[in-house]
Amino acid sequence: PGRAPVIKTAEPTSSTSLRITWHPLPEKYWNGELLGYRVFYRTAGPADPDLWSEIDVGPGDQSADLEGLEKFVTYAIQVAGFNKAGEGTPLKSVFVTTNEDVPSFPPENITAANTSSTSLLIQWSPVPKDHANGIILGYKILYRVSGSNGSFSEHRTNADTTATEVTNLTHFTVYDVSVVAFTSKGDGPGSEPLIVKTAENSELVR
Repeated sequence: PGRAPVIKTAEPTSSTSLRITWHPLPEKYWNGELLGYRVFYRTAGPADPDLWSEIDVGPGDQSADLEGLEKFVTYAIQVAGFNKAGEGTPLKSVFVTTNEDVPSFPPENITAANTSSTSLLIQWSPVPKDHANGIILGYKILYRVSGSNGSFSEHRTNADTTATEVTNLTHFTVYDVSVVAFTSKGDGPGSEPLIVKTAENSELVR
């Protein structure tokens, strides 16, 4: 074909899928029988390789769903018509980002130590960037008395914090502590619970 179809829309439909629509290619540019449209796509990071995936749809189709994509990742999209002689040259790429999702990994390197008889210092490393699946909005420190079946209490911090003190605890008491990261879509998995004891009234016990 002597011309490429013009992409009409490129929109996310989930955290792992996109829908692409285009205007049909006028018959005068087919240069033979139009066999269909070929949609090319690849991740569009500055260090990403120039490796395109593709799917074909029929000549009467004006949309395609791209599925099984990476979460919260920007993709470059191109569309070309093709006939028996091959595909036409696509227009410049359009760019679209899949939706956010919850983190798929918990924060890492969790440590917990008592700072008084009623407080604990919790520290952690952020969720690995490739597993954040969105913009981390903050962290939740979940804690409860160890061995209890009660619900966890929650202490929130903002996204640029990797340490916080949990206060108003019971002295000389063992707690289970876990840290969770969250995006606009919700909470990711919690870290493996740590067991830590607050100090006696007059001393620190680490």
